[in-house]
Amino acid sequence: GYSLFKYRGAVAAAIRKGKYGHCPWILRKLGVLLPPFASFFNPDCLLPIPPTRKSWLEKGFSPSLELARTIHQKWNGSVPAPRIEKNLLLRKGNLAPQVSLSPSQRKKLSPNSYLLVKNINSISDKRILLVDDVFTTGATLRTAAKFLRKQGFSGEIFFLTLARSVW
Repeated sequence: GYSLFKYRGAVAAAIRKGKYGHCPWILRKLGVLLPPFASFFNPDCLLPIPPTRKSWLEKGFSPSLELARTIHQKWNGSVPAPRIEKNLLLRKGNLAPQVSLSPSQRKKLSPNSYLLVKNINSISDKRILLVDDVFTTGATLRTAAKFLRKQGFSGEIFFLTLARSVW
């Protein structure tokens, strides 16, 4: 996978403003930088990491879905734009927002924190690009990938994020 920026300074401020300031347009503006990097992986589909229900209700949108939509809309690859699988995964239960978790708590995330919403057979051997805003410890992406494997997904899994935390 790949992260475009280090999560600090102006980039971190812009992502925080987009996520917590109810400004999804900021994420879309940053997201226009993602398509060339996404095309490198030649994905069949984009899978935005779903927010928790609490996060969805607080923000009113999914940052990862905003980024996936931007990748799809601005796609300029030599192949058709990958479809967005926005209703494939859901987060189960009332999980604490990950921003409030320590790195060790994040690493304990269980693949059981996800729920499969629709049949995976149509994409089980495809190339999936997991899309998220920030790669902190990698626990979210790793957990989603483990869950997909547990459900029988046999294709390739890659990730793309706007930024990666620097520890």
